[in-house]
Amino acid sequence: MIDHVYVSVTNIEISFAFYSETLRPLGWHGCGSYNSASGPEGVPDLFGLCDDIYGTGNGIGSSIWLRQRQPGETGLYLGIECGSNQAVDAAYAAAIKAGGIDQGKPADRTYFAPGYYAANVADFDGNRLEFVHKAWNPQRPLLASWHLRWPTVVKEGASGGGSSQRRTGTAPTVALVHSAISESPCSPGV
Repeated sequence: MIDHVYVSVTNIEISFAFYSETLRPLGWHGCGSYNSASGPEGVPDLFGLCDDIYGTGNGIGSSIWLRQRQPGETGLYLGIECGSNQAVDAAYAAAIKAGGIDQGKPADRTYFAPGYYAANVADFDGNRLEFVHKAWNPQRPLLASWHLRWPTVVKEGASGGGSSQRRTGTAPTVALVHSAISESPCSPGV
C-alpha cells in the first residue's frame, strides 16, 4: 500500500492551493507541515495533504507531502507502508541486494513521530523509496494481489496417468489471476 508521496514543486503556496482544491472532492484535506529544523540534515520542509482516513486510527490512510524543488532535482519519492519493523528490514535488505543505493538504514525516525520506523533506498535513476512502519496503524488484513500468469494449455488427446497440462513458451494472451498473498515483504505475514 502506498503510504505517502513527496511531490517536488516550484511554488509551495500555489501548489498547495492547487492540490487542496483538486483533492477536496475526494475527501483530502491539509493535515499539517513538517519543519526541517526539527530533524536531521537533508530532510526538507514538508506540507501535507491527507485522505479522510490518515491519522484517524480507523485504517491506513495515504498522504501527499509537497516540498520545495531543488535545482536539478528529478525523480519520485514513494513511501510504502509495511506491516512491521521486520517487514521494513526485509524490504530494505531485498532492495540493497537487488542493487539499490542506501539512503538511510532501517531505524526509528522519532523526528517525524514516535513509532515511525523506516528505511530509504534509491534506484538506478534516482527515484527514492521509503519503507515505513507506523506503530499506530492498525494491522492490515491479508493482502489481495493480481498476478500475471501464463495460461495453462491442455494437450489435445491426452489421457490417463500423466499430466495433460503444459505451459506454453509464448502466449498470445496473459491471464490475470487474483489471489490472496502473504509473502510480500511489506505485508503483515513477514
